[in-house]
Amino acid sequence: MTSTSPHREPIRVGVVGLSASGGWAAAAHVPALAGLDGYELRALSASSAESARAAGEKYAVPLTYGSAEELARSEEVDLVVVTVKVPHHLELIRPALEAGKMGFSEWPLGADLAQAEELAGLAHRRGVLTAVGAMVLGEFREVSALIENLRPEVTHVTSGAVAAKTAEDQIAVTGVLESGAVAAVHIRGGTSRATAFHWEINGTDGDLVVKADQVQWWYGGLRLNGARGEDGTLAELTAPARYQRSLTQRAGRSTEPACNVAHAYALLRDQITGNLAPDEDGVPDSRHAVRRHRMLERVREAARAGRKVTLAEQGS
Repeated sequence: MTSTSPHREPIRVGVVGLSASGGWAAAAHVPALAGLDGYELRALSASSAESARAAGEKYAVPLTYGSAEELARSEEVDLVVVTVKVPHHLELIRPALEAGKMGFSEWPLGADLAQAEELAGLAHRRGVLTAVGAMVLGEFREVSALIENLRPEVTHVTSGAVAAKTAEDQIAVTGVLESGAVAAVHIRGGTSRATAFHWEINGTDGDLVVKADQVQWWYGGLRLNGARGEDGTLAELTAPARYQRSLTQRAGRSTEPACNVAHAYALLRDQITGNLAPDEDGVPDSRHAVRRHRMLERVREAARAGRKVTLAEQGS
């Protein structure tokens, strides 16, 4: 995270991509901000001035703009949040950074490594604080990978038309983390009648299992179970208090889409205002995002070459 001096509350937020018709920003970001102290949803921008006004009326946002550039120039905005599709990240995040505004981007930061490096470099030159909605398992030291497209055709659910699909639907990655732990990751397309998301961690002193009933687990509904020592079976666990920063979490509403986003906002707020605990690092920033993009490039390289690849070869 780029360093910054403590900021006084409330932090005035401008959201790029908030639509009156709904979407991720409406389902997660708006309620997350509404449930936290220290933030004010002050502005939004959309694809046109008309659609921005409609969204402003629906969500009671006082300032509306027809472009991300206008929003970024506003003196009424401290933090610009970009919630649009990835192909538009570069063109919409860049104005905020050029204006010297703090920025919060959904993952991935850019459409590829080059875009991520460009945005991270701009943030560094401008000396602005950035945050990226990313998750962490631990850095890989080396990876092997298999990437396949096993369903090269897809059928449109409404028209029945068949179209070619170029995106891979099977991604298998194995590797060694910097800690020395071995990790195996399998991501596949399609639906499942079994567990949609399963994350298992086996350690020296115990085991943890995180599950969700939908592939988009970040929408909420995660279940945490674990055991340690002499425990013979897994038991349901409650996340420690330091991970219960938002009102939705403390109220036991962890199944709501806003839950994880609210935690990220709360952590970012504490970082902006200088209230992080001494042992906390803050939220992932653009530099972390570049590291993830580089890791993904190495995964693709490992799959193409059919060999183990060391991440240090690319300075990740």
